[in-house]
Parts: sequence; C-alpha cells; structure tokens
Amino acid sequence: MRAAAEIHQMFFSFLVSEFSDARCPVSGADGRFSKTVGFWPPESKAEFRQYLPANWQLVAQSEGDLGDRMASFFETHFNEGFENVILIGADCPFVDTSLVIRTVELLMSNDVVLGPSRDGGYYLVAMKRSNPYLFQDMRWSHDQVFAETRRRIESRGQRLALLDEFFDIDTHRELECFLESSEPRFKLLQKQIRSILNESVSDGRESDGESCA
Repeated sequence: MRAAAEIHQMFFSFLVSEFSDARCPVSGADGRFSKTVGFWPPESKAEFRQYLPANWQLVAQSEGDLGDRMASFFETHFNEGFENVILIGADCPFVDTSLVIRTVELLMSNDVVLGPSRDGGYYLVAMKRSNPYLFQDMRWSHDQVFAETRRRIESRGQRLALLDEFFDIDTHRELECFLESSEPRFKLLQKQIRSILNESVSDGRESDGESCA
C-alpha cells in the first residue's frame, strides 16, 4: 500500500502546484480565488500543511459518508459569503487553471457545473448556491453517480453545464493510461511515478491489480 499512498500524494502535490499561483480573471477584481483543502482525519492537519503554501486554507472534513462531507463543504463556504464554490477531486490531474476559469464562466449562466469522469462519476462539481439534495441518499462509487446527479438537477429545473470528460486515477489501468499521456506538463510527474512503480515491483510491494489511489 505504500506505493499507492506515495502516488496519491504526488497527484495531490501536482494539483497544489498547478493552482498555487493561478488567477481567474472572472472571479474578482484581482483575479484571485480562495483555495481550500478538505482533509481527514482531523489529526492529519499538520501533515497536509507541509505540502501547502501559506495562503491555502485547511478544513477538516465533516463526519458521514462522501455525500455528507461534500454537502458540508459547500454549505460552509457559501455561509462564509463565497459566490461560487468549486469542488475538485485530488485524483484527476487533468484539471488545470483553464478548466477552473471555464467553470466560473459557465456558472455565470448555469446553476451547477459537472465534470464527468469515464467511470460514471464526476471529478468536479461547482455551484453558486448550496444544493444539498445532490448529495443526500446517493449510492456512491458506482457507474451511475453522474447520471443520477444529472437527473436530480434536471428534475429540479436547474441549469446544468458540462465540462469535458476525463478519467480519475482509481485503478492500475487508469494509472497506466495517465502514464501514456503525451501532455508536456505531465512529464516530470510521470517520471516520478514510474520510478515508484519500478521500486514497488522490485521489492514486491504492489500487485498489478491494486488500486493506485
């Protein structure tokens, strides 16, 4: 399991680096936007802090299932006065600043924005007000999460916009697909991950079928 944890940490650090100096021209006068990491368990705050710039916020995730935690994240930030809130999974390295800017633009004329993933879930969800019904009584981690979420939004008459479909990194096969990507910005990360995989094979730490994140 150590290799899986190391790879997950690399994806997390990669996303932090991607957004550390990001500006969003449509988000405010200076283009800055607040960046928050939801972490768990609560006692791991110091561990997460070491990977983050000083201006990033850390918020302990609430108790409950995935839906409870996501609903709480949105409610907390809207209660703090934010006009738009975007929640991104740490296991999809394809999300970049341009995608976030596109999300903010779409929120100007839509109620919810989703980034669908190939496994039937979504890697990004964004809103301009809290919609807890999206997360209540949802069966997570199966191939109909995106479809059910879309159905709920449309049944309420809300406006939904979709981003490009990507895949998140949950399995060894998805990791292999990522390593085959030719995007220049991934080159160093791919090299580091291959090094970890080679080490894990040599000492027998991981099997080919084990989840990587």
